[in-house]
Amino acid sequence: MAGDLAASGIPPTIQALVAARLDRLDGRDRDVLERAAVVGLAFEQDTVAELSPEAARAEVLERLRGLVRRELLRTAPARRQREAGYQFRHLLVRDAVYQAVPEGVRAELHERLAGLLEARAGARVREYEEIVGYHLEQAWRYLAELGPIERHGRELGARASGRLATAGRRALARATPRRPPPCPTGPWPWPPATTRPAATCSTTWPRAWSRPATSPAPTRS
Repeated sequence: MAGDLAASGIPPTIQALVAARLDRLDGRDRDVLERAAVVGLAFEQDTVAELSPEAARAEVLERLRGLVRRELLRTAPARRQREAGYQFRHLLVRDAVYQAVPEGVRAELHERLAGLLEARAGARVREYEEIVGYHLEQAWRYLAELGPIERHGRELGARASGRLATAGRRALARATPRRPPPCPTGPWPWPPATTRPAATCSTTWPRAWSRPATSPAPTRS
């Protein structure tokens, strides 16, 4: 564990303290903690259970409670109703645990987590595309670090880029101001129903919409 922390950029004194605490854990507690670290700083019990081997799922809740008693985790509000929420007590602990997970296992867990999120979201998956895309990208990246990318890795990369590209386009669309309607045409005066200030119609696009308003220069008395 100490070698894994040395590569993470964590200060040496903190490395020693965190490594000592993690090295004293039971192997099954470590397995639960590693799956939680892949999910993130905060997570739900059922997510960790679904990422665990089927034979170990029944004991995940009790092991999480034990890790709370050891002060490695704390309870936290769950993002899903009727689920138990938890959080690492410190980001350094989460990062230390994550760095100790072998890259191949990280890739597998990120891929499984992306699939789990897609299945849960169902028809609403577009709302979670950025998160799903992130985990797919992480799975692809760790596979790439292990060696040449094969067919499965290329498929992961394509899925990741598709999800992230779609999420990026939606974010850009939300950030771009809507083009104002066309200015009225014809002789003045315009009919009341079409009257609008000149700065809100499209003959002033993009000058009046892309430049912040400025105060008039002070005049000398």
